[in-house]
Amino acid sequence: MPESTNKKINIIVDGISYARVLVKTHKVEFNEDLVGLVKKYAAQENFQKGDWVALSEKVVSVCQNNARHISTVKAGWLAKLIVKGVKKYPDDIGFSRPEKMQVAVEMAGYGRMACAVIFGAIGKIFGINGVFWIVAGNRVSEIDGFNPDAMYPYTEYAILLRKIRKKFAGKLKISLGYRQ
Repeated sequence: MPESTNKKINIIVDGISYARVLVKTHKVEFNEDLVGLVKKYAAQENFQKGDWVALSEKVVSVCQNNARHISTVKAGWLAKLIVKGVKKYPDDIGFSRPEKMQVAVEMAGYGRMACAVIFGAIGKIFGINGVFWIVAGNRVSEIDGFNPDAMYPYTEYAILLRKIRKKFAGKLKISLGYRQ
């Protein structure tokens, strides 16, 4: 088998050396077979018993079509209000787009997001950052997407996160031929 062109990084944690292999893939498409994808790229490496394979949640979500197209999102009054208070960073759209915040509102619920606005504002008054995201919960801060600088077609999608990760990891492990 030819030598992999993937980037290898050795790191030391608590005195133990680990080799991390960053695997470059093709552009992953929506509804792509995740098991086939892992098999294809993992086969390039000489994995041994005890090795770990980590996948980004974004790749998993894309393969499972766990995404929202921007045309399916209509920003409501609460989302439009919330984005006015979102901290803006250079070269990062974050949650400054009402459509992305609307997806967060739909995930967390209007009541919870309204409470997040109130407690977040109180936190800001006392110089405490991040209260909004703690109250909003449901991992809404991890929604990725609607970014004009991303690779097409991801510019038009909000990538949502898996809800039941452990169950999915077990299914993937079995599909790849490993015992649970």
